[in-house]
This record gives sequence, C-alpha cells and structure tokens, in this order.
Amino acid sequence: MYSVDINYFGKHRDINSKTFMPIYVDGVTTLDAEINYEKNNIEMFAGIYNITNKQFERPNGYSQLGRNFTLGFRKYF
Repeated sequence: MYSVDINYFGKHRDINSKTFMPIYVDGVTTLDAEINYEKNNIEMFAGIYNITNKQFERPNGYSQLGRNFTLGFRKYF
C-alpha cells in the first residue's frame, strides 16, 4: 500500500523564543510519501518526508526536520 500526504500548517500566532513577544507565523505546506507491505504480522515500510525540504520552525525556535527518510519494520504479536 502507498500514500502521499500533504500537510498544511496554517498561519498562526506564536511566541518569539528569544523575546517572548507574540508573533505571527506564515503557513507552511509539506509533502510526504510512504509505502508499506504487510504479511504474516510483519509490516515493512519506507517513507520520505518533507520532500520539498521546506525549512520551518514549529513552535518558534524549534527547527523541524528537512527532507528525511525512514526505513523499518514492525512485528505484530
């Protein structure tokens, strides 16, 4: 199974992490893609996240990951 996700974080009010004054932050849109396969209670998956490598902080002062890749498996009992 595969999925493509568009994540939108709208314009919002935040607090500046240095001055603690209120600020307005523009919205940001990121794009993710995942693929997974499940058989015999084992799931294998791979995903690439923030494909456009958008740099943003959420909340202010906390940088979020740029483009990143995850590969793994899960065993269900």
